[in-house]
Amino acid sequence: MIVAITIIVYNYRMLTYTTLQDRPREFLAATGLTHAEFARLLPAFATAYVALYPPDKTLEGQLRQRRVGGGATGTFPQMEDKLLFILVFQRV
Repeated sequence: MIVAITIIVYNYRMLTYTTLQDRPREFLAATGLTHAEFARLLPAFATAYVALYPPDKTLEGQLRQRRVGGGATGTFPQMEDKLLFILVFQRV
């Protein structure tokens, strides 16, 4: 008898929305939300995130001296990944 076990690996690779979007059971286990609930929450989160961290200002609230997009790409470039990280962090 062979038993297949699906394991969400947190240390080997970073957990992203694209890895969980086709796995509704693991998505629910990791976030506590279904895909439909996540989709309803995402626009409100994106609006609040942009209001809190405007792209034309630094974290200190001062105007940027250079254009947005210079430098290294962030760890969570997609808004879905940012929300997923927060939900998983709160769940754990």
